[in-house]
Amino acid sequence: MPEHPNPTVLKKNTATAAGFRGEWRTCADKSRAAYEESSPTFNMRFPILYSFTALFRDNHISPPSASDLAFLRRILKSEGDLKAAAERYRRAIAIAESASEADRGVVVLLKTGDGCTEGRAGEVIDGLLDGMRIDLVTIEKQLAMSHPSATPDNDDILRTKKMKIATRATHSKNWRTSADLYRAACERASPASFADGFECLYSFTSIFRDRHISPPSAADLDFMRDVLKNDAEPLLHRVQCVSSLGHLLWRIGGRSAASKRLRYTIGLAESASDADRCTMTRLSCHEQCTGVLLDDTLSTTHMILDLFTASHVTPSRADLRVPLGPFAPAIPPTYVASAKPSSIPPCTSPDRRATCVEHQRAGHIASNPVPAANGLRTVRRRARRATGRGTVLRVDRPGSLSLEILCAF
Repeated sequence: MPEHPNPTVLKKNTATAAGFRGEWRTCADKSRAAYEESSPTFNMRFPILYSFTALFRDNHISPPSASDLAFLRRILKSEGDLKAAAERYRRAIAIAESASEADRGVVVLLKTGDGCTEGRAGEVIDGLLDGMRIDLVTIEKQLAMSHPSATPDNDDILRTKKMKIATRATHSKNWRTSADLYRAACERASPASFADGFECLYSFTSIFRDRHISPPSAADLDFMRDVLKNDAEPLLHRVQCVSSLGHLLWRIGGRSAASKRLRYTIGLAESASDADRCTMTRLSCHEQCTGVLLDDTLSTTHMILDLFTASHVTPSRADLRVPLGPFAPAIPPTYVASAKPSSIPPCTSPDRRATCVEHQRAGHIASNPVPAANGLRTVRRRARRATGRGTVLRVDRPGSLSLEILCAF
């Protein structure tokens, strides 16, 4: 007779097929049903739950339904019950194992099929210990299914999976998901066991340096700050974070704060010992000398600081205006090319407030009467700008990321 397929596997496959078709609601319902009827020891239990929650994290379904939220609350409650049960089993096992020979030798009445018989307490304790140990192993397996990172080996495997998913999200330009997964893969990672740690961190910071996400979230900034302040982190990781913070400050015009971070970057990178510089770091799937990577960062940082000196012109309104020049930060070249030079007289501007005949001269006084349609009238116009090459444009700061917030890091 043909073997009947597992109903849980059938529901899981149905959910997967619905996801490929973009039928997100069906995918969520089938995933939830597959998880609820699966055995606690079913090896696909966690992937089913992960796929279910990813539907909401990736905004395929927003907001989740009441049944979705109730399902997640039940999982949280059952997990809490399992942890409490495991703790009680451990205490009971410890008490049973601490029994003395006198305790084990106590005569007790044991219930059997034919009635009651006398026995030793030690026999009862050994039977209870065997049962409790089996139950504890089962509970720990269930908890491990819900949290694969509970063991060191699975932790590194999960980090690698997150990094691969983040890379795929980058290819599809899903920058926020990519940044979150890169950050999750890096957090609390052991440099000794997670060989791709720097590549993961480099990819994370590049999302902000390349302006795919602007501004970074508070969680992004907190993460970079924590890496920088943690002396246990590899020196190259700390240099990468402080360099990225300085780069972000430079881009929004916070010269003073950016200079401070960038000079700290130089000092930190130059403090690397010979042992630090001789270590190998994986980047772009190749092992590279850490000293070479530090030198590249130093070269870039010195170049940015040189730009500060070359392009520094004090504007009349430092909080609203940025001087235009060959090295003006944060302004695309197209803005500079399309800007009107200061030497154009105001009378040739197309947005005058009144229609008037030709001005007799470019420097005509603003309050002087000029011929108009109904006779002489006073024409109000904008004050002339100072001539010269110091043209400035207003540059709006990022709406949700003030200079003060970034400077705090």
